[in-house]
Amino acid sequence: MDPELQKAGSYLQTLQLSAYRGRGIDPPPPNPVPLAQQFAESREALKDGGAVERTLAEEGGDPLVRARILADMRVALDQYIAATAVAAVEAAHAAAPSPYIEPRHALILQSMRQRVESLGRAAPDLTGRLAEVTGRVLLSTLPTGELNAVSVRARDLPFYLILFDPIFFDILDSFSEFYARAIDGEAALKAAYEYGHSGVDPDLTRVMRGEDRLVVGNCMMALQAFFFRGVPPQRYVPRRAQSEQFATFLRETAGLFVIAHEYGHVLLRHPDPQGAPPNQSRVDKEFAADRIACGIVMAYGESVRSPRDMRFMGTHFFLVAVLLIAAVRRTLETGVACRIADMIATQAPRPEDTHPATSLRLAVINHWLEQTYPPALYRGTQYYAALFIELADRLLLCVQPALLKQAAGRKLVAGWYETRPRIEQDV
Repeated sequence: MDPELQKAGSYLQTLQLSAYRGRGIDPPPPNPVPLAQQFAESREALKDGGAVERTLAEEGGDPLVRARILADMRVALDQYIAATAVAAVEAAHAAAPSPYIEPRHALILQSMRQRVESLGRAAPDLTGRLAEVTGRVLLSTLPTGELNAVSVRARDLPFYLILFDPIFFDILDSFSEFYARAIDGEAALKAAYEYGHSGVDPDLTRVMRGEDRLVVGNCMMALQAFFFRGVPPQRYVPRRAQSEQFATFLRETAGLFVIAHEYGHVLLRHPDPQGAPPNQSRVDKEFAADRIACGIVMAYGESVRSPRDMRFMGTHFFLVAVLLIAAVRRTLETGVACRIADMIATQAPRPEDTHPATSLRLAVINHWLEQTYPPALYRGTQYYAALFIELADRLLLCVQPALLKQAAGRKLVAGWYETRPRIEQDV
């Protein structure tokens, strides 16, 4: 192995162990239990009379509801096992720059990096700059306390680290699942085209599946887990076969935008001690990285020939998910229900945040799209943005009363969203 690469990996591991120790939690085990064994143990726990059934019985409640939960978890486990490429997951973990990462996250990040660094002719204005950093960017996870990623230069080494909070993947996974359940993807595609070419304000509810009760239930479960227990929601939730392709598209394109944003920082040399212009503010750096990310997302769409008005669907989905999380946090902290429109109008970054207010990022990205796309295609992208905002508001109206009731007289956990370790030169 390249000695400098090895040193960069050691630096990464030092950052990870320090961050986990500072949070008082254990890092992912460097030698994880093989997936086949994990699956066997999960099946055993879900058997009649097994650990899960005993835990549900201890919690009480309607026996019929408990039986349905157990049956759903068995179905979901079978789906999860069938969808897991065991050999690829374990190989990605073995090749990761640090062993302190969940194996499934290692595979996701490996795929993300390959998508960006292999753009080639699809991004002629970025190809040379991407070639300069290819093989010099290490991707991994770090408990940052943000629904985002950070970039940092490995000290005294020609390597950059792009680090995601592990819970980022769980949020994208759960949110994409209930968003895809709630939206008829084919109908939305047609409606976006019609709005793009007519400019007539659409009825967004036409493409929503109001009959699927699991949309609200899964949203509620995810928010309860994040805010009251500081952990991801239960992984074994049954997937809806008809919406899984749409859910996969949302989370993959959302992840692409976030990693493209961090590559933007790297290409602009923001993590370098002397990399950015001395008069460039942190906010200006973030907006510049967002513009680079838009170019990368566009180039990736060209490489896979995706419809142009759909290429930024994941970008809007991600930013609206951040707004939804922020709205719930404000609701629980103030005791007053909050809408997405309130967040767009009044959101300000917290002192510890590494990124500008999400509403400002939306404005910058939409301006880039307006300058880049013909009017009809630009309006198509705005249809999806409006659709995600409308759905988020409807979900908030459904879940906020119950969340406020549960939060009454109860302190929120010191969870993932409250604190983050500071990293030298992170952006």
